[in-house]
Amino acid sequence: MTADELLARYAAGERNFAGADLRRLDLRCRRLAGARLARADLTGSDLTCADLTNASLAGAVLHRADLIAASLGRASLIGADLRQSDLTRACFARARLRDAAMMGADLTAADFSGADLTGADLAGAVLTGANWTGAKLNGRRRLYDPVGRDRRWSV
Repeated sequence: MTADELLARYAAGERNFAGADLRRLDLRCRRLAGARLARADLTGSDLTCADLTNASLAGAVLHRADLIAASLGRASLIGADLRQSDLTRACFARARLRDAAMMGADLTAADFSGADLTGADLAGAVLTGANWTGAKLNGRRRLYDPVGRDRRWSV
């Protein structure tokens, strides 16, 4: 599916794009709030500044995607693949990220306030300046240490 087709269908009221092949699409600053993108493949897509508030991205593949300053508040990203994605300044307030794969992702200044990251894998992720206020971080995971020492945190 092309970006134009996706956006036209969304504008016409369609919200269910579950399992769609959306690889390498340019969706910068587009509104996809409430879209059902569960299991969709968004590998390498540019979602910079996109509005994905309340979207369902459970099991979606967002490997190496750009989500810089994207709005993902209250979105469901349970089991999503966000490995090596750029999530700088993205808002995940009250999002559900249980069991999400976030290894090697850049989470610089991202907002995870009130988010559920139970079981999420943050190994090698850059966490500089991220907001974790009220976030649920249960389970054992490796977190990036900017000083260069590897640590395991149990929170």
